[in-house]
Amino acid sequence: SDPYMIRDGGNTRLQILNELWQETGDRRYYEFDCLFHPFTFDLDIMIRHVVENEMRGGMILIDRGIAALKAKKYFEQGENKTLSNIALARSLKEMGWTIDDKSLGVALYAAEVLLEIIPGALWAGLGIDSVKRVRKIIEDCRKFWMRLPEHVEDLEDAEAEFEIIWTESLTSQDHEDFSVDAAQNAMEASIAGYIDCPVSSVRGEIQAMSRGVSQGGVKPVAALDQPGVNAA
Repeated sequence: SDPYMIRDGGNTRLQILNELWQETGDRRYYEFDCLFHPFTFDLDIMIRHVVENEMRGGMILIDRGIAALKAKKYFEQGENKTLSNIALARSLKEMGWTIDDKSLGVALYAAEVLLEIIPGALWAGLGIDSVKRVRKIIEDCRKFWMRLPEHVEDLEDAEAEFEIIWTESLTSQDHEDFSVDAAQNAMEASIAGYIDCPVSSVRGEIQAMSRGVSQGGVKPVAALDQPGVNAA
């Protein structure tokens, strides 16, 4: 109870001891020796719990992301500047949590960007590879959308429209069995509906831009609508 808290893991053990005390009334489950450490600060306690959970293999990506985001805000407020992922990873390592900057970036993206959109998928354990794919799909679709001829004159409105497209598309697919492929299909279909183009043509142009084959900037059309192509 206040003013004490668990410092290095042990929450499950404390819960078990409480349950045994309630069931048996045996004071050996109520009174026991433990080590006391003076309180440092909240972030230190949180990092220690993260490290404990990492050692036990009990951390999913969104757990890491939320913890990293709290740490990021703490350090940035203290230093009054924005930290790069490399700098944040270095600060976390000094506190005992070793995580490379690339993995840290994906975890932060999950917490900062995706948690409000696909919470069900993330809390069900959506992993780093899937989040990387989702991020790449969003970036590829955004690049296609922003380079459409009708959008180049008003990029601010175009960005606002795309925000609606990708968030609604992912939200519609949010569940425990989240499929990245299904989310991609939903996003591409939504884009195709907005610009009144065949989804296959939209998908092909997005893939071409992603591979560097196309620079974009052209509204895709169906193959049969292209000049010089005749129906059989």
